[in-house]
Amino acid sequence: MIKRKNILKMSLFFFICSFLLSGCTIFSFEKVSPEDEKQLTEDVIQYVKDTHQKDFFIIEINKVNYLFSEQYFIFGVVKDDEENIPIIVSGKQGNFRDTYEFHRLMFQSVQE
Repeated sequence: MIKRKNILKMSLFFFICSFLLSGCTIFSFEKVSPEDEKQLTEDVIQYVKDTHQKDFFIIEINKVNYLFSEQYFIFGVVKDDEENIPIIVSGKQGNFRDTYEFHRLMFQSVQE
């Protein structure tokens, strides 16, 4: 007789296999529409200017759709005195986070 524990393990295994084989994924990349890109560009440049008082130059914008939400990853460069510091700004429109302080400190430690 098959134990109940083994039945649960087998069910979970078949569920995961069918999920993976059906092409379902937890996240996917999507092209940003021109309207969203224009709005994001303005919002992110203003966010960096307000937060760090620096100019931000966008290189690439990616949109990632997770299972139940979406998030943007904006790759770019901040002009910091004589250095161009690469940073990533991520989040949803109006709720951004960035890697400026981390990369600025990293560049300073390399110079010393």
